[in-house]
Amino acid sequence: RCLPWSMETPCVVCEEVCPVSPKAIGTYDEEIRRWDGTIVVLNKPYIRPELCIGCGICEHECPVIDDAAVYVTAVGETRSKTRSLLLRSRQT
Repeated sequence: RCLPWSMETPCVVCEEVCPVSPKAIGTYDEEIRRWDGTIVVLNKPYIRPELCIGCGICEHECPVIDDAAVYVTAVGETRSKTRSLLLRSRQT
């Protein structure tokens, strides 16, 4: 769903809004040939999980309509269809 990855459309919103330094979202340049023969260089984003603080700003600001291309979760977390947080109960 990420625009550079699936639609060959430039977008670096997630990297721009990431509040940590160094950024938890990096990009690398990839030259691709579109279906019409034009060549474009896209900055393709990737996540550095060890730097991510889980704030969710990237998910909130993602311009992809409906479900964002970035999905921030905590270890052991899932979400219901209504986007409410579900955590597994701790086993004692």
